[in-house]
Amino acid sequence: SKKKKKKRAAMLRGPRLGLDINIVFGIVLLVGATYGWYKTGSIMSLVAAGTSSICLIYFAQMMQSPGRAAARQGLIGTCVVLLVLVIIMGYRYYLTSKFMPAGLTALLSITVLIRNVFAFFSSETV
Repeated sequence: SKKKKKKRAAMLRGPRLGLDINIVFGIVLLVGATYGWYKTGSIMSLVAAGTSSICLIYFAQMMQSPGRAAARQGLIGTCVVLLVLVIIMGYRYYLTSKFMPAGLTALLSITVLIRNVFAFFSSETV
């Protein structure tokens, strides 16, 4: 029924669930990149993950915009950033078979991406 769909969508989103999940993941990426840079001196990882996390946090904030168009753009932006992470880190995991950090990043990215896609198709407000 329509009422159950609305209730399920509201439970999924919560008041700020989309913002929180994407921002937390963005912060985790940034912390992981900083740790990787500290341990191995990898400037490339720091720049790539830093850029990804800043974009993810920016788009997550857009998701909470009062305007429907801006919120939808934020959701699409987070999905694009996450999809790029899944592809790149999944490919790196495929090449190296090392779970850390490529496999973990790909796994977390696809989890958040699936949640965002589900929110996109089940939400009536975004």
